[in-house]
Amino acid sequence: MIWNEANALAAQLTRFDQKQYVGLSSSETHMLAMNQLSIPFVDSATEKATIFTNEKWKTLFDTVFVGPSKAQGYTDYMRAHQEKLPYRNEFLKDRELAMFAWLSSIVFVFPDEFKAMNWDMVSLPTFESQPKVGSQAYPTYFAVTSMSKQKDQAMNVIGYLLSNEVQSRLSKIGVMPVLKDDAVKKMYGQESVFKDKNLAASFYNQFAPIPNKSRYDSLLLTPYAKTVPKVILNGDYNTLFRAAEEETNKKIEQAKGS
Repeated sequence: MIWNEANALAAQLTRFDQKQYVGLSSSETHMLAMNQLSIPFVDSATEKATIFTNEKWKTLFDTVFVGPSKAQGYTDYMRAHQEKLPYRNEFLKDRELAMFAWLSSIVFVFPDEFKAMNWDMVSLPTFESQPKVGSQAYPTYFAVTSMSKQKDQAMNVIGYLLSNEVQSRLSKIGVMPVLKDDAVKKMYGQESVFKDKNLAASFYNQFAPIPNKSRYDSLLLTPYAKTVPKVILNGDYNTLFRAAEEETNKKIEQAKGS
């Protein structure tokens, strides 16, 4: 689906039936850090935050976060839950959230909760302007530092971790492989308790390009994420984005001076 279709479906699932249910929510931090529009957190030329100056952030917020919240009862639900976006507990424990966008590994991180539910998965909704472009990749990196006294041995270990043997073993138990080998991808989750689920959805979209990453990104993620529920509940993009940009630019300056 594209996001507009997903949001329309979510509106049908946002309803009051003895208690309030909401249709769709996403993890703010993951959806921002791996955003589908490949927006950098920091402008590489100016080393300034981008949330106010880059118009793509408004498009992202409006589509991914504000879109589902337009259904009647959604913002009332948020106000009754500390003005926060419905998250993992609302999905897995309270079961008041119908659809949740998180890492595809969520089912293997919380297997007991998912065993107790009737569920399945699909690919992440996409933007109409970028068909079949999902999130950015979220890899675990291995590297050999210049201080290493065993560089060759360390590289041998990394080579072993990237071998078909190890990647196949990881894929079977539900760790997304990094190899482009389709045969290894098809093994994904096939030795897990969820082998009958639509796990192939994890590979349906192509990865969005990874934009420039700065050493300040980690300082900006939380302030950017905290802006999400404020925008949903208040709707004043300009004021909230400007405030977030001023706050995060100060964090960048402080980090430069430390």
